[in-house]
Amino acid sequence: PEPWAFAAPLALPFLYAVGVFPDPMAGGILLAGGAALGVLMAWVDRPTWVLPALAGAVLLGVYLRPLLPSVGEADTMEFQVVAANLGVAHPTGYPLYILLAKLFTLLPLQNVAWRVNFASAVFGVAAVLILFDVVRGLTERPLLSMLAALVFGLSTTFWSQAVVAEVYTLHNLLVAMVFWLLLRRRSESETRADVARRWQVTFLLVGLSLTNHLTTTLLMPAVALALLWDRPQMSGREWLTGVGLFLLGLSIYAFIPLRWPALHDGRWMSLREFITYVTGGQFHGALRLDGWRDPTRWRIVGRLLHQPAGWVGVCLAGLGVVSLANRRRRALALTGGTFLAFVFYGLSYYVADVAVFLLPAHLILAMWIGVGAAFLARLPTAVPSVPSSVWRPGLVAVFALLPLTRIWTNLPVVDRSQDREAYAWGRYALSQPLAADGAVLADTTKFAPLYYLQQVEGVRPDLDIVLLGTEELYRADLERRLGQGQDVYLARYLPRLGEFYLRSVGPLAEVRAQAP
Repeated sequence: PEPWAFAAPLALPFLYAVGVFPDPMAGGILLAGGAALGVLMAWVDRPTWVLPALAGAVLLGVYLRPLLPSVGEADTMEFQVVAANLGVAHPTGYPLYILLAKLFTLLPLQNVAWRVNFASAVFGVAAVLILFDVVRGLTERPLLSMLAALVFGLSTTFWSQAVVAEVYTLHNLLVAMVFWLLLRRRSESETRADVARRWQVTFLLVGLSLTNHLTTTLLMPAVALALLWDRPQMSGREWLTGVGLFLLGLSIYAFIPLRWPALHDGRWMSLREFITYVTGGQFHGALRLDGWRDPTRWRIVGRLLHQPAGWVGVCLAGLGVVSLANRRRRALALTGGTFLAFVFYGLSYYVADVAVFLLPAHLILAMWIGVGAAFLARLPTAVPSVPSSVWRPGLVAVFALLPLTRIWTNLPVVDRSQDREAYAWGRYALSQPLAADGAVLADTTKFAPLYYLQQVEGVRPDLDIVLLGTEELYRADLERRLGQGQDVYLARYLPRLGEFYLRSVGPLAEVRAQAP
Protein backbone atom coordinates (compact mmCIF):
# COMPACT_ATOMS: atom_id res chain seq x y z
CA PRO A 1 0.00 0.00 0.00
CA GLU A 2 1.01 3.60 -0.62
CA PRO A 3 2.24 5.62 2.41
CA TRP A 4 -0.71 7.99 1.85
CA ALA A 5 -3.01 5.10 2.76
CA PHE A 6 -1.64 5.40 6.32
CA ALA A 7 -1.24 9.18 6.40
CA ALA A 8 -4.75 10.23 5.31
CA PRO A 9 -6.77 8.55 8.10
CA LEU A 10 -4.07 9.18 10.73
CA ALA A 11 -4.35 12.89 9.97
CA LEU A 12 -7.93 12.96 11.29
CA PRO A 13 -6.98 13.70 14.95
CA PHE A 14 -5.30 16.93 13.81
CA LEU A 15 -8.78 18.29 13.05
CA TYR A 16 -9.37 18.20 16.80
CA ALA A 17 -5.92 19.61 17.58
CA VAL A 18 -6.49 22.69 15.41
CA GLY A 19 -9.99 23.26 16.75
CA VAL A 20 -12.11 22.21 13.76
CA PHE A 21 -13.94 19.79 16.08
CA PRO A 22 -13.63 21.18 19.62
CA ASP A 23 -15.91 18.66 21.31
CA PRO A 24 -14.03 16.94 24.18
CA MET A 25 -14.91 13.48 22.83
CA ALA A 26 -13.80 14.30 19.30
CA GLY A 27 -10.07 13.83 19.87
CA GLY A 28 -10.27 10.26 21.11
CA ILE A 29 -12.89 9.24 18.55
CA LEU A 30 -10.90 10.70 15.64
CA LEU A 31 -7.70 9.06 16.90
CA ALA A 32 -9.31 5.63 17.30
CA GLY A 33 -11.27 5.92 14.06
CA GLY A 34 -8.27 7.13 12.08
CA ALA A 35 -6.07 4.33 13.41
CA ALA A 36 -8.67 1.68 12.57
CA LEU A 37 -9.12 3.11 9.06
CA GLY A 38 -5.37 3.17 8.50
CA VAL A 39 -5.03 -0.49 9.45
CA LEU A 40 -7.98 -1.54 7.27
CA MET A 41 -6.81 0.46 4.26
CA ALA A 42 -3.25 -0.86 4.55
CA TRP A 43 -4.23 -4.49 5.09
CA VAL A 44 -4.86 -5.22 1.44
CA ASP A 45 -5.15 -9.00 1.78
CA ARG A 46 -7.54 -9.04 4.72
CA PRO A 47 -10.25 -11.74 4.64
CA THR A 48 -13.68 -10.48 3.61
CA TRP A 49 -15.18 -11.24 7.03
CA VAL A 50 -12.75 -9.05 8.97
CA LEU A 51 -14.38 -5.70 8.14
CA PRO A 52 -17.97 -6.61 9.11
CA ALA A 53 -16.78 -8.55 12.17
CA LEU A 54 -14.71 -5.61 13.41
CA ALA A 55 -17.39 -3.04 12.61
CA GLY A 56 -20.11 -5.17 14.22
CA ALA A 57 -18.13 -5.62 17.43
CA VAL A 58 -17.34 -1.90 17.67
CA LEU A 59 -20.92 -0.89 16.88
CA LEU A 60 -22.30 -3.25 19.51
CA GLY A 61 -20.00 -1.61 22.05
CA VAL A 62 -21.15 1.81 20.90
CA TYR A 63 -24.78 0.74 21.36
CA LEU A 64 -24.16 -0.81 24.78
CA ARG A 65 -22.55 2.37 26.12
CA PRO A 66 -25.84 4.39 26.18
CA LEU A 67 -28.17 1.37 26.61
CA LEU A 68 -31.10 1.89 28.99
CA PRO A 69 -30.10 -0.18 32.06
CA SER A 70 -33.56 -1.06 33.34
CA VAL A 71 -37.24 -0.24 32.94
CA GLY A 72 -38.38 2.46 30.52
CA GLU A 73 -41.63 4.32 29.99
CA ALA A 74 -44.69 3.89 27.77
CA ASP A 75 -44.14 1.41 24.92
CA THR A 76 -40.65 0.51 26.14
CA MET A 77 -41.99 -0.64 29.52
CA GLU A 78 -44.85 -2.46 27.82
CA PHE A 79 -42.51 -4.42 25.56
CA GLN A 80 -40.28 -5.31 28.51
CA VAL A 81 -43.23 -6.72 30.42
CA VAL A 82 -44.99 -8.35 27.48
CA ALA A 83 -41.82 -10.04 26.19
CA ALA A 84 -41.05 -11.47 29.62
CA ASN A 85 -44.59 -12.80 30.11
CA LEU A 86 -45.36 -13.68 26.47
CA GLY A 87 -48.26 -11.29 26.51
CA VAL A 88 -49.89 -9.36 23.69
CA ALA A 89 -48.65 -5.84 23.03
CA HIS A 90 -50.80 -2.92 21.94
CA PRO A 91 -52.06 -3.04 18.32
CA THR A 92 -50.78 -4.28 15.96
CA GLY A 93 -49.46 -6.82 18.47
CA TYR A 94 -45.89 -7.18 17.10
CA PRO A 95 -45.84 -10.95 17.71
CA LEU A 96 -42.53 -11.63 15.93
CA TYR A 97 -40.76 -9.03 18.05
CA ILE A 98 -42.35 -10.37 21.25
CA LEU A 99 -41.29 -13.95 20.53
CA LEU A 100 -37.71 -12.99 19.61
CA ALA A 101 -37.39 -10.64 22.59
CA LYS A 102 -38.59 -13.45 24.85
CA LEU A 103 -35.48 -15.42 23.85
CA PHE A 104 -33.31 -12.54 25.04
CA THR A 105 -35.05 -12.52 28.43
CA LEU A 106 -33.57 -15.98 29.01
CA LEU A 107 -30.00 -14.67 28.89
CA PRO A 108 -28.19 -14.78 32.27
CA LEU A 109 -27.29 -11.08 32.03
CA GLN A 110 -28.33 -8.04 34.07
CA ASN A 111 -32.09 -7.70 34.65
CA VAL A 112 -34.97 -8.66 32.36
CA ALA A 113 -35.58 -5.08 31.20
CA TRP A 114 -31.91 -4.72 30.20
CA ARG A 115 -32.08 -7.97 28.22
CA VAL A 116 -35.04 -6.75 26.15
CA ASN A 117 -33.23 -3.45 25.54
CA PHE A 118 -30.17 -5.48 24.53
CA ALA A 119 -32.27 -7.25 21.89
CA SER A 120 -32.80 -3.91 20.14
CA ALA A 121 -29.04 -3.31 20.11
CA VAL A 122 -28.38 -6.73 18.56
CA PHE A 123 -31.07 -6.23 15.91
CA GLY A 124 -29.60 -2.79 15.19
CA VAL A 125 -26.09 -4.16 14.64
CA ALA A 126 -27.47 -6.88 12.37
CA ALA A 127 -29.42 -4.29 10.35
CA VAL A 128 -26.27 -2.21 9.80
CA LEU A 129 -24.25 -5.26 8.72
CA ILE A 130 -26.90 -6.35 6.22
CA LEU A 131 -27.08 -2.78 4.92
CA PHE A 132 -23.31 -2.87 4.50
CA ASP A 133 -23.58 -5.95 2.31
CA VAL A 134 -26.36 -4.35 0.26
CA VAL A 135 -24.23 -1.27 -0.42
CA ARG A 136 -21.16 -3.39 -1.12
CA GLY A 137 -23.16 -5.25 -3.75
CA LEU A 138 -24.05 -1.93 -5.37
CA THR A 139 -20.56 -0.41 -5.22
CA GLU A 140 -17.98 -3.21 -4.79
CA ARG A 141 -16.15 -0.92 -2.36
CA PRO A 142 -16.26 -2.54 1.10
CA LEU A 143 -14.79 0.27 3.20
CA LEU A 144 -16.96 3.00 1.71
CA SER A 145 -19.97 0.68 2.05
CA MET A 146 -19.32 0.12 5.73
CA LEU A 147 -18.93 3.83 6.38
CA ALA A 148 -22.25 4.50 4.61
CA ALA A 149 -23.96 1.82 6.70
CA LEU A 150 -22.51 3.35 9.88
CA VAL A 151 -23.97 6.73 8.92
CA PHE A 152 -27.37 5.07 9.20
CA GLY A 153 -26.50 3.07 12.32
CA LEU A 154 -25.23 6.15 14.19
CA SER A 155 -28.02 8.49 13.12
CA THR A 156 -30.03 10.03 15.94
CA THR A 157 -33.31 8.25 15.33
CA PHE A 158 -31.98 4.76 14.64
CA TRP A 159 -29.46 4.88 17.48
CA SER A 160 -32.17 6.04 19.88
CA GLN A 161 -34.20 2.93 19.00
CA ALA A 162 -31.20 0.63 19.48
CA VAL A 163 -30.86 1.47 23.19
CA VAL A 164 -34.44 0.77 24.34
CA ALA A 165 -36.99 -1.98 23.93
CA GLU A 166 -38.68 -1.09 20.64
CA VAL A 167 -39.63 -2.79 17.37
CA TYR A 168 -37.88 -0.50 14.90
CA THR A 169 -34.37 -1.98 14.78
CA LEU A 170 -35.89 -5.39 14.01
CA HIS A 171 -38.16 -3.76 11.42
CA ASN A 172 -35.21 -2.18 9.63
CA LEU A 173 -33.23 -5.41 9.85
CA LEU A 174 -36.03 -7.18 7.98
CA VAL A 175 -36.32 -4.33 5.44
CA ALA A 176 -32.56 -4.53 4.82
CA MET A 177 -32.76 -8.32 4.38
CA VAL A 178 -35.54 -7.98 1.81
CA PHE A 179 -33.46 -5.46 -0.15
CA TRP A 180 -30.43 -7.73 0.17
CA LEU A 181 -32.39 -10.35 -1.72
CA LEU A 182 -34.09 -8.00 -4.19
CA LEU A 183 -30.91 -6.15 -5.24
CA ARG A 184 -28.63 -9.13 -5.69
CA ARG A 185 -27.21 -9.47 -9.16
CA ARG A 186 -27.74 -12.84 -10.75
CA SER A 187 -24.38 -14.52 -11.21
CA GLU A 188 -23.49 -16.82 -14.07
CA SER A 189 -23.26 -19.76 -11.68
CA GLU A 190 -26.77 -19.17 -10.30
CA THR A 191 -29.25 -21.70 -11.61
CA ARG A 192 -32.97 -21.33 -12.16
CA ALA A 193 -33.55 -23.33 -8.97
CA ASP A 194 -31.30 -20.93 -7.04
CA VAL A 195 -33.38 -17.98 -8.26
CA ALA A 196 -36.57 -19.76 -7.23
CA ARG A 197 -35.18 -20.39 -3.73
CA ARG A 198 -34.14 -16.75 -3.40
CA TRP A 199 -37.66 -15.61 -4.22
CA GLN A 200 -39.17 -18.15 -1.83
CA VAL A 201 -36.99 -16.81 0.98
CA THR A 202 -38.07 -13.28 0.01
CA PHE A 203 -41.73 -14.26 0.37
CA LEU A 204 -41.02 -15.77 3.79
CA LEU A 205 -39.20 -12.64 4.97
CA VAL A 206 -42.00 -10.36 3.80
CA GLY A 207 -44.54 -12.48 5.68
CA LEU A 208 -42.41 -12.44 8.84
CA SER A 209 -41.78 -8.72 8.55
CA LEU A 210 -45.52 -8.01 8.38
CA THR A 211 -45.90 -9.68 11.80
CA ASN A 212 -43.39 -7.23 13.24
CA HIS A 213 -44.51 -3.96 11.65
CA LEU A 214 -47.38 -3.25 9.29
CA THR A 215 -45.47 -0.63 7.26
CA THR A 216 -43.83 -3.61 5.56
CA THR A 217 -46.77 -3.21 3.16
CA LEU A 218 -44.84 -0.25 1.72
CA LEU A 219 -42.25 -2.76 0.47
CA MET A 220 -44.84 -4.61 -1.59
CA PRO A 221 -44.54 -2.35 -4.68
CA ALA A 222 -40.77 -2.98 -4.80
CA VAL A 223 -41.30 -6.74 -4.50
CA ALA A 224 -43.95 -6.68 -7.24
CA LEU A 225 -41.75 -4.51 -9.50
CA ALA A 226 -38.78 -6.83 -9.01
CA LEU A 227 -40.96 -9.80 -9.94
CA LEU A 228 -42.14 -8.06 -13.11
CA TRP A 229 -38.60 -6.97 -13.95
CA ASP A 230 -36.96 -10.36 -13.38
CA ARG A 231 -39.78 -12.65 -14.48
CA PRO A 232 -38.25 -15.64 -12.63
CA GLN A 233 -38.87 -18.95 -14.35
CA MET A 234 -40.54 -20.77 -11.49
CA SER A 235 -42.71 -23.84 -11.78
CA GLY A 236 -46.20 -23.95 -10.37
CA ARG A 237 -44.94 -26.01 -7.46
CA GLU A 238 -42.21 -23.44 -6.71
CA TRP A 239 -44.75 -20.60 -6.80
CA LEU A 240 -47.00 -22.58 -4.47
CA THR A 241 -44.07 -23.13 -2.11
CA GLY A 242 -43.36 -19.39 -2.15
CA VAL A 243 -46.96 -18.54 -1.29
CA GLY A 244 -46.90 -21.17 1.43
CA LEU A 245 -43.75 -19.66 2.93
CA PHE A 246 -45.34 -16.20 2.86
CA LEU A 247 -48.34 -17.57 4.75
CA LEU A 248 -46.01 -19.39 7.12
CA GLY A 249 -44.39 -16.08 7.97
CA LEU A 250 -47.81 -14.50 8.47
CA SER A 251 -48.84 -17.40 10.72
CA ILE A 252 -46.87 -15.77 13.56
CA TYR A 253 -49.96 -13.58 13.94
CA ALA A 254 -51.73 -16.67 15.31
CA PHE A 255 -49.84 -16.04 18.55
CA ILE A 256 -52.24 -13.18 19.33
CA PRO A 257 -55.58 -15.07 19.32
CA LEU A 258 -53.98 -18.18 20.82
CA ARG A 259 -52.56 -16.20 23.73
CA TRP A 260 -55.63 -13.96 24.13
CA PRO A 261 -57.74 -16.23 26.41
CA ALA A 262 -54.93 -16.56 28.97
CA LEU A 263 -54.80 -12.78 29.25
CA HIS A 264 -58.57 -12.08 29.15
CA ASP A 265 -60.14 -14.47 31.66
CA GLY A 266 -60.54 -17.29 29.16
CA ARG A 267 -62.43 -15.22 26.57
CA TRP A 268 -61.48 -15.97 22.95
CA MET A 269 -60.76 -13.17 20.52
CA SER A 270 -63.39 -12.69 17.83
CA LEU A 271 -62.43 -12.51 14.16
CA ARG A 272 -63.53 -8.89 14.01
CA GLU A 273 -61.42 -8.03 17.05
CA PHE A 274 -58.44 -9.80 15.51
CA ILE A 275 -58.67 -7.93 12.21
CA THR A 276 -59.10 -4.57 13.95
CA TYR A 277 -56.20 -5.38 16.26
CA VAL A 278 -53.60 -6.45 13.68
CA THR A 279 -54.50 -3.64 11.29
CA GLY A 280 -54.16 -1.00 14.02
CA GLY A 281 -57.76 0.16 13.67
CA GLN A 282 -57.46 2.62 16.55
CA PHE A 283 -54.70 4.49 14.71
CA HIS A 284 -56.47 4.90 11.37
CA GLY A 285 -57.70 8.35 12.34
CA ALA A 286 -54.10 9.64 12.33
CA LEU A 287 -53.67 8.69 8.67
CA ARG A 288 -54.59 11.58 6.36
CA LEU A 289 -53.97 10.93 2.68
CA ASP A 290 -54.08 14.65 1.95
CA GLY A 291 -51.07 15.32 4.17
CA TRP A 292 -48.90 16.00 1.13
CA ARG A 293 -50.85 19.24 0.68
CA ASP A 294 -49.68 20.51 4.10
CA PRO A 295 -46.48 22.63 3.88
CA THR A 296 -45.79 22.00 7.57
CA ARG A 297 -45.63 18.26 6.94
CA TRP A 298 -43.11 18.81 4.16
CA ARG A 299 -40.95 20.85 6.51
CA ILE A 300 -41.12 18.17 9.20
CA VAL A 301 -40.34 15.29 6.84
CA GLY A 302 -37.65 17.30 5.04
CA ARG A 303 -35.94 18.04 8.36
CA LEU A 304 -36.09 14.37 9.35
CA LEU A 305 -34.62 13.23 6.02
CA HIS A 306 -31.82 15.76 6.37
CA GLN A 307 -31.11 14.66 9.94
CA PRO A 308 -29.02 11.46 9.48
CA ALA A 309 -26.13 12.92 7.47
CA GLY A 310 -26.77 16.63 6.94
CA TRP A 311 -26.41 18.43 3.63
CA VAL A 312 -23.20 16.55 2.82
CA GLY A 313 -25.13 13.29 3.02
CA VAL A 314 -28.01 14.71 0.96
CA CYS A 315 -25.58 15.77 -1.79
CA LEU A 316 -23.85 12.37 -1.74
CA ALA A 317 -27.25 10.67 -1.94
CA GLY A 318 -28.06 12.83 -4.96
CA LEU A 319 -24.83 11.69 -6.63
CA GLY A 320 -25.80 8.14 -5.78
CA VAL A 321 -29.17 8.52 -7.47
CA VAL A 322 -27.49 9.89 -10.62
CA SER A 323 -24.96 7.04 -10.57
CA LEU A 324 -27.69 4.39 -10.20
CA ALA A 325 -29.66 6.02 -13.02
CA ASN A 326 -26.64 5.48 -15.28
CA ARG A 327 -25.46 2.08 -14.05
CA ARG A 328 -28.14 0.24 -12.02
CA ARG A 329 -31.61 1.41 -13.07
CA ARG A 330 -33.32 -1.60 -11.58
CA ALA A 331 -31.78 -0.83 -8.18
CA LEU A 332 -32.83 2.81 -8.48
CA ALA A 333 -36.40 1.84 -9.36
CA LEU A 334 -36.71 -0.49 -6.36
CA THR A 335 -35.07 1.80 -3.82
CA GLY A 336 -36.57 4.99 -5.23
CA GLY A 337 -40.12 3.66 -5.25
CA THR A 338 -39.80 2.44 -1.66
CA PHE A 339 -38.21 5.71 -0.55
CA LEU A 340 -41.11 7.70 -2.00
CA ALA A 341 -43.62 5.33 -0.39
CA PHE A 342 -42.17 5.91 3.09
CA VAL A 343 -41.89 9.64 2.51
CA PHE A 344 -45.57 9.74 1.51
CA TYR A 345 -46.43 7.75 4.62
CA GLY A 346 -44.46 10.22 6.74
CA LEU A 347 -46.40 13.08 5.18
CA SER A 348 -49.71 11.33 5.79
CA TYR A 349 -49.34 9.85 9.29
CA TYR A 350 -50.00 12.56 11.87
CA VAL A 351 -48.28 11.22 14.99
CA ALA A 352 -45.66 12.73 17.27
CA ASP A 353 -43.07 9.99 16.66
CA VAL A 354 -43.23 10.05 12.86
CA ALA A 355 -39.40 9.96 12.74
CA VAL A 356 -39.28 6.22 13.49
CA PHE A 357 -41.62 5.48 10.58
CA LEU A 358 -39.14 7.17 8.22
CA LEU A 359 -36.23 4.93 9.23
CA PRO A 360 -36.52 2.71 6.11
CA ALA A 361 -36.22 5.92 4.05
CA HIS A 362 -33.05 6.72 6.05
CA LEU A 363 -31.79 3.23 5.27
CA ILE A 364 -32.28 3.83 1.54
CA LEU A 365 -30.57 7.22 1.84
CA ALA A 366 -27.57 5.42 3.32
CA MET A 367 -27.52 3.12 0.27
CA TRP A 368 -27.49 6.14 -2.04
CA ILE A 369 -24.82 7.86 0.06
CA GLY A 370 -22.58 4.81 -0.32
CA VAL A 371 -23.15 4.75 -4.08
CA GLY A 372 -22.43 8.49 -4.25
CA ALA A 373 -19.13 8.04 -2.38
CA ALA A 374 -18.18 5.20 -4.74
CA PHE A 375 -18.94 7.49 -7.66
CA LEU A 376 -16.42 10.00 -6.30
CA ALA A 377 -13.89 7.19 -5.77
CA ARG A 378 -14.04 6.42 -9.50
CA LEU A 379 -13.16 9.99 -10.51
CA PRO A 380 -9.38 9.37 -10.89
CA THR A 381 -10.15 6.99 -13.75
CA ALA A 382 -12.03 9.81 -15.49
CA VAL A 383 -9.46 12.46 -14.56
CA PRO A 384 -6.02 10.85 -15.11
CA SER A 385 -4.17 13.86 -13.67
CA VAL A 386 -5.46 12.95 -10.18
CA PRO A 387 -3.40 10.05 -8.72
CA SER A 388 -5.72 7.43 -7.29
CA SER A 389 -3.12 6.56 -4.62
CA VAL A 390 -3.79 9.97 -3.08
CA TRP A 391 -7.41 10.57 -4.01
CA ARG A 392 -8.99 7.35 -2.73
CA PRO A 393 -7.38 7.22 0.74
CA GLY A 394 -8.14 10.91 1.15
CA LEU A 395 -11.75 10.37 0.10
CA VAL A 396 -12.17 7.49 2.57
CA ALA A 397 -10.69 9.58 5.38
CA VAL A 398 -12.96 12.55 4.65
CA PHE A 399 -16.01 10.31 4.17
CA ALA A 400 -15.26 8.65 7.53
CA LEU A 401 -15.97 11.98 9.19
CA LEU A 402 -19.69 11.48 8.48
CA PRO A 403 -20.13 8.51 10.85
CA LEU A 404 -17.37 9.57 13.27
CA THR A 405 -18.88 13.00 13.91
CA ARG A 406 -22.22 11.33 14.57
CA ILE A 407 -20.73 9.52 17.58
CA TRP A 408 -19.93 12.58 19.66
CA THR A 409 -22.84 14.59 18.26
CA ASN A 410 -25.57 12.01 18.88
CA LEU A 411 -24.30 10.13 21.95
CA PRO A 412 -25.45 12.80 24.43
CA VAL A 413 -28.86 12.84 22.71
CA VAL A 414 -29.46 9.08 22.83
CA ASP A 415 -27.66 8.28 26.08
CA ARG A 416 -30.00 6.41 28.45
CA SER A 417 -27.29 4.75 30.55
CA GLN A 418 -28.02 6.84 33.65
CA ASP A 419 -31.81 6.40 33.58
CA ARG A 420 -32.03 4.37 36.78
CA GLU A 421 -34.21 6.65 38.89
CA ALA A 422 -37.54 5.13 37.88
CA TYR A 423 -36.46 1.61 38.83
CA ALA A 424 -34.98 2.79 42.14
CA TRP A 425 -38.11 4.81 42.91
CA GLY A 426 -40.33 1.82 42.18
CA ARG A 427 -38.31 -0.49 44.45
CA TYR A 428 -38.45 2.08 47.24
CA ALA A 429 -42.18 2.69 46.84
CA LEU A 430 -43.08 -1.00 46.89
CA SER A 431 -40.83 -1.62 49.90
CA GLN A 432 -43.13 0.57 52.04
CA PRO A 433 -45.60 -1.05 54.48
CA LEU A 434 -48.52 -0.91 52.10
CA ALA A 435 -51.70 -2.69 53.14
CA ALA A 436 -52.36 -6.06 51.56
CA ASP A 437 -54.62 -6.02 48.48
CA GLY A 438 -54.47 -2.25 48.29
CA ALA A 439 -54.46 -0.09 45.15
CA VAL A 440 -51.92 2.39 43.84
CA LEU A 441 -53.28 5.05 41.47
CA ALA A 442 -50.32 6.20 39.37
CA ASP A 443 -49.55 8.54 36.49
CA THR A 444 -47.79 7.29 33.37
CA THR A 445 -44.30 7.98 34.75
CA LYS A 446 -44.82 6.23 38.09
CA PHE A 447 -46.94 3.43 36.66
CA ALA A 448 -44.10 2.06 34.51
CA PRO A 449 -41.66 0.97 37.24
CA LEU A 450 -44.43 -0.18 39.59
CA TYR A 451 -46.09 -2.34 36.94
CA TYR A 452 -42.77 -3.74 35.68
CA LEU A 453 -41.61 -4.69 39.18
CA GLN A 454 -44.92 -6.37 39.91
CA GLN A 455 -45.36 -8.22 36.63
CA VAL A 456 -41.76 -9.21 35.91
CA GLU A 457 -39.97 -9.33 39.25
CA GLY A 458 -42.98 -10.44 41.28
CA VAL A 459 -42.87 -7.58 43.81
CA ARG A 460 -46.17 -7.06 45.64
CA PRO A 461 -48.43 -9.04 43.29
CA ASP A 462 -51.37 -8.39 45.65
CA LEU A 463 -51.59 -4.69 44.78
CA ASP A 464 -53.75 -3.15 42.06
CA ILE A 465 -51.51 -0.83 40.03
CA VAL A 466 -53.94 1.52 38.25
CA LEU A 467 -53.41 3.82 35.25
CA LEU A 468 -56.37 5.84 33.95
CA GLY A 469 -56.90 8.54 31.36
CA THR A 470 -58.34 11.58 33.14
CA GLU A 471 -58.55 13.14 36.61
CA GLU A 472 -62.30 12.49 36.61
CA LEU A 473 -61.73 8.78 36.11
CA TYR A 474 -59.13 8.72 38.89
CA ARG A 475 -61.52 10.52 41.25
CA ALA A 476 -64.36 8.12 40.48
CA ASP A 477 -62.07 5.10 40.92
CA LEU A 478 -60.71 6.48 44.18
CA GLU A 479 -64.18 6.99 45.64
CA ARG A 480 -65.35 3.56 44.46
CA ARG A 481 -62.41 1.76 46.05
CA LEU A 482 -62.66 3.67 49.31
CA GLY A 483 -66.39 2.92 49.40
CA GLN A 484 -65.57 -0.79 49.13
CA GLY A 485 -63.11 -0.52 52.02
CA GLN A 486 -59.97 -0.94 49.95
CA ASP A 487 -56.75 0.86 50.95
CA VAL A 488 -55.73 3.38 48.28
CA TYR A 489 -52.39 5.08 47.69
CA LEU A 490 -51.61 7.86 45.25
CA ALA A 491 -48.53 7.96 43.03
CA ARG A 492 -49.77 11.01 41.18
CA TYR A 493 -51.19 14.44 41.93
CA LEU A 494 -54.94 14.53 42.27
CA PRO A 495 -56.66 17.88 43.05
CA ARG A 496 -59.57 18.71 45.32
CA LEU A 497 -59.03 16.10 48.02
CA GLY A 498 -59.86 18.42 50.92
CA GLU A 499 -62.56 16.11 52.34
CA PHE A 500 -60.15 13.16 52.56
CA TYR A 501 -57.45 12.31 55.07
CA LEU A 502 -53.99 11.99 53.48
CA ARG A 503 -50.92 10.44 55.06
CA SER A 504 -47.44 10.08 53.57
CA VAL A 505 -46.17 6.52 53.11
CA GLY A 506 -42.70 7.02 51.71
CA PRO A 507 -43.11 8.52 48.23
CA LEU A 508 -46.82 7.59 48.15
CA ALA A 509 -49.84 9.27 49.71
CA GLU A 510 -52.36 7.09 51.54
CA VAL A 511 -55.95 8.31 51.11
CA ARG A 512 -58.68 7.61 53.65
CA ALA A 513 -62.25 8.78 53.86
CA GLN A 514 -61.64 10.04 57.39
CA ALA A 515 -58.83 10.25 59.91
CA PRO A 516 -58.17 7.05 61.87
